[in-house]
Amino acid sequence: MRAVMVMGWNINGNCMNLKHFFRGFLKKEEVASAFLATLLESDTQFRDFFFETIFPNQAPFLAGSIWNVQVESDRIDVRLESDNAIVLIENKVRSSAYESGQLLRYYEMELARLCPGKVIFVVFVAPQGVGGHEIDNLVQHDIFRQDDFSAAIAWESLIMSIRKFDIPEPLKWFAQSGFDEILNIIENDSKAVYPREGVRKILAQIVDEAFNTLQTRLQTPLSRWSAREYEQIQTNKTNVTMWLDLVFEIEDEPPYCPTNIQFDECLKVTLRTQIKLSTKGKKIPALKKWWREITTPKVIDIPDLGEHHLNSKGWFVSAETITLEPEMIIEKMATSGVAVLSELNRRLDEIGYSLVES
Repeated sequence: MRAVMVMGWNINGNCMNLKHFFRGFLKKEEVASAFLATLLESDTQFRDFFFETIFPNQAPFLAGSIWNVQVESDRIDVRLESDNAIVLIENKVRSSAYESGQLLRYYEMELARLCPGKVIFVVFVAPQGVGGHEIDNLVQHDIFRQDDFSAAIAWESLIMSIRKFDIPEPLKWFAQSGFDEILNIIENDSKAVYPREGVRKILAQIVDEAFNTLQTRLQTPLSRWSAREYEQIQTNKTNVTMWLDLVFEIEDEPPYCPTNIQFDECLKVTLRTQIKLSTKGKKIPALKKWWREITTPKVIDIPDLGEHHLNSKGWFVSAETITLEPEMIIEKMATSGVAVLSELNRRLDEIGYSLVES
């Protein structure tokens, strides 16, 4: 019988395939959650490998326990509970299914019913580039306990890691088929949700150029992010996080095309800057004290940019609607980023710290 090689595993040609579960009318996230829960429940070695991949330093603590695995328990996609720990897994396989703030809500629910002495582990699994701020928003919140843990991993990275693990039979064909279907959903979804076409392509290119310009003016680590209604530049590995957004109106249905943008040669958009103490910075007592002093007035003035006001989520935010030609938007965005980062560098230098994590 012919054997095929897929993602590094040999599978007999007559193995069953899960495509009808993933490609039918069942909700993709619910099917993926049930699939992952089945793997975690069915094989101890696979579960231990999963923990080692997500939480390498805490894996020995999680290994060897007897776990109760549930799917869609109080809307939590996958929930595992042992005598000394709880693992909450939020799963997304489609960009459009992402909803900001879900992790925080589920964590709050778990705290309300938590047995004393149990550690909570929170995992966010999603396609590459989806929901990248969810873990930061959770960890930076005041309710997140110091002894709990959280991590985010892309489905693509998780599956790549699992390829190195020799999954025992009879789970091998099951795992292979399910992971292939998840990758298929992600690939098709990425082509359809936010395509770089028309006005969205122009907006994305503007932010790309602003990103490049900003990198030439300052040595701060930066990255790019594309979302449904904004294009973003964000700092990486800094004691204070900055998000620099180009925000625009969108249509209500996929592919969520930008709307009400163009005015002759100009584009109408909103330039938004957001500032908050980073996850790493929050764990440094001196920086935490410094940030508390800064947030007390609930307003921070950035020279050459203006006042940023503290919102309910702990971010200093400034937003300005502008109607400018693309070249001018690029320059204004880069100049705004320089203003914020330079001021943060100056303030941190006064207390003996730098913006970039040491």
